[in-house]
Amino acid sequence: MPARILLLLSEANETMAYLPSGVRAALERIADRGESEAELEASVLETDGVAGLPLLYISLNRLAQRGLLSYRAAGGSGPLATATCTTLIDIRAADPAARYMLSRFALVRRIGERLIIETSLSPARITIDDARLLPFIAALAMPRGMEELTGALSNDEISALISLLLSCQMFADSNENDGSMAYWNFHDLLFHARTRLGRHHGVLGGSFPFRGRTEPLPVAKPEMSDDVVQLDTPILRDGFTTILDGRHTSRVFDDPPITRSQLGEFLYRSARIRNCYDLGTGQQLSKRSYPGGGAVYELEIYASVRACVDLAPGLYHYCPLSHRLCRIADNSEALLRNATQPPHAAPQVLLTIAARFGRIFWKYEAMGYALILKDVGALFQTMYLVAQAMGLGACAIGGGDSDLFAAAAGLDYYAETSVGEIVIGSTTESNKR
Repeated sequence: MPARILLLLSEANETMAYLPSGVRAALERIADRGESEAELEASVLETDGVAGLPLLYISLNRLAQRGLLSYRAAGGSGPLATATCTTLIDIRAADPAARYMLSRFALVRRIGERLIIETSLSPARITIDDARLLPFIAALAMPRGMEELTGALSNDEISALISLLLSCQMFADSNENDGSMAYWNFHDLLFHARTRLGRHHGVLGGSFPFRGRTEPLPVAKPEMSDDVVQLDTPILRDGFTTILDGRHTSRVFDDPPITRSQLGEFLYRSARIRNCYDLGTGQQLSKRSYPGGGAVYELEIYASVRACVDLAPGLYHYCPLSHRLCRIADNSEALLRNATQPPHAAPQVLLTIAARFGRIFWKYEAMGYALILKDVGALFQTMYLVAQAMGLGACAIGGGDSDLFAAAAGLDYYAETSVGEIVIGSTTESNKR
């Protein structure tokens, strides 16, 4: 049997009863033995007609989002490699005339007893099922034509493997070292992609993976010696201490909602540009209310507005130099929904913190992405304190979907996208003022 790419379902789906018989039978077959996309389409067309195809792909996409769908390159001798992904993969055919080389963002590592290939350019992860692939993968460290990759693998097997790797964005392309991509190094982009939703496998967030396996560390580290010095406890009565000690996270907001005037004051106090200057490096710097690494200030603030008095719902970009909001989209419902933490209502205003990566990577090497996250923490603390001073509620969100935000704001993911989120809104206290 010639090598081909099969769709596989890792477990039977008990909620398929509502589907037409052809789609249901197709899903049962890929749960049983796997089948190519062309074979699935042909069988559904024959049984359910054209109307069955959208239902087939809606079902496949839902299964992929749940991590149940995979793509396998297989030949007569069995499986070669299997790709799992959080979305449907657009299968691309191998070009016999092209030369292929692994992307500089590709990574080969071990999980359990298997080797996998993954890349921060894609949510796909490929498991190596056949040891004959190891010299094949090694050969792709430099550009190779398909005829140069022959050896233990047949031409059909090589074609199927190239198709799978190509479809999962494992190969270098002409733009990998140009434009916004040029700023990224391997470890920075991997850390960004794998700590944000959109390109993440598995659980992201508080899953308590070591509960029952180890004891949690104590809230404070025990004193390290008996040679101690007791420090004086100051008497603090100033207003700043009141703000510091009163700072807290608010997940419940009140009506009426935050006003445009309050939002403007909040952004002015926490993020405006006070002045700009140049130290002769060629990069313009600025001073703001929060500390930023090297005074570069790569962070940008976008406001997704659901409920704000005197401000229409939509997605806005905050201009810290002119202290203005620029409306860039009428609808930000997907971003607001992504930031909603049940059982609480959707945020009144979601502030998405994005980074213009080129600003920080232009100066800093190796430590650039770590510096971005430190800057996010500094901005969060400043925003919390400003919210406390104004009587507003604030709650930083543990994670967000950078692909979703880039699409909503019309941005190039590799040039600028989200690195943090915080919601703000009115509280009972702020509405009394």
